[in-house]
Amino acid sequence: MGTRKFGHGLQSIDQIVLTPIVRRALGRDSLTVDTFRSQALTKSSTSGAGVYRLSGTGRDSGETLSWSLILKKAMRATGDEDPTRLNYWKRDFLVYHSGLLNTLTPGLTAPRCFLSEDTYDTCWLWLEDMAKWDDRPWSLTDFGVAAMHFGRWNGSFLVEQSYSDHSWLLKGRLRQRAQGIANSGLFADLADFQQHPLVQRSLPDDIVVSMLDLWADRESFLDALDQLPQTLQHGDAGRKNLYLRRRDTNQAETIAIDWGWSGIGALGSELAPLVASASLWFIDVQPEELPDVEEVALAGYVEGLRVAGWRGDARLARLGYTASLVLRFAPLLGWFELAVSTEEGQAWLRSFYSQSLEEVADRIAAIRRFALSRVHFQRQLEMDIDDN
Repeated sequence: MGTRKFGHGLQSIDQIVLTPIVRRALGRDSLTVDTFRSQALTKSSTSGAGVYRLSGTGRDSGETLSWSLILKKAMRATGDEDPTRLNYWKRDFLVYHSGLLNTLTPGLTAPRCFLSEDTYDTCWLWLEDMAKWDDRPWSLTDFGVAAMHFGRWNGSFLVEQSYSDHSWLLKGRLRQRAQGIANSGLFADLADFQQHPLVQRSLPDDIVVSMLDLWADRESFLDALDQLPQTLQHGDAGRKNLYLRRRDTNQAETIAIDWGWSGIGALGSELAPLVASASLWFIDVQPEELPDVEEVALAGYVEGLRVAGWRGDARLARLGYTASLVLRFAPLLGWFELAVSTEEGQAWLRSFYSQSLEEVADRIAAIRRFALSRVHFQRQLEMDIDDN
């Protein structure tokens, strides 16, 4: 058997390395890898850090089998070595090694890990490839099912489950992001950003006025989140990180990938990316449909909390969702404006969306308006809960 090796920092990978991993993935103890290829799923660094799909064929007892794996390679880098920070480089790897995934309740799962390696400044995770699942648009029912699964898991820590409070579990995620925005000077430079025609569409004057009002009052939203019941969370349970599949029993299962933002957060805040990113990263859900997604997701989440045995006020879950939605998807959504300011960023946007950049800008504006429209609900919820 000849060997072929990857470039881009993955030179050590060949058939000899792959064969035992693929055997575990397929459950074939005598399989040998015959062919393989790589596909970068994220922009990789010169060191090869990134996410890759490795796929090919193997032979077992005269039978040719196809296989596919996900390789996540993370490397220590200046600026992401503090385990308490948002983008700590090793958190995804540590989630798999900590036993945290053993706390997942029925209906919620993560890709299987077939091999992990830690060489001090480099971590490798060889994971199950979920691409074969969920190749269709989600229905409203699907969002409710996924929300129910997360509600059951989040709720389990409020009634019975406990977890080790590892130093690397993320806390205060939205406070960190808000501070990052403040340090970046993004709001101070809004007038300059708005000179770009696409930014004029994603950040029209009426949205800017509302965003600035919200930004000035951000501490009240952050404080509201701090005062809510806290639970273990995935942290980025948006549509791009979730897959749905049905077992032979026809029971639905939600598979969550990318656990790099796992940590402690307010009850209900897990829902914010699930709802808003339904339209942000996928065009199956139009912005005008987000209120329907919201209601179905909230109902599913509360159902999951009840299944877990939590009997608290359901309005607390809505409060956590709304505060997180407002903070995360209104003033903190600056990536589009930064992307369109460079040719490279515009090229990335065109490769990601099947729409024109003008249509994407309009979509971003509509999502912002949806998030900003919830500011009133947030404040009314706080008053209603305080009155009781």
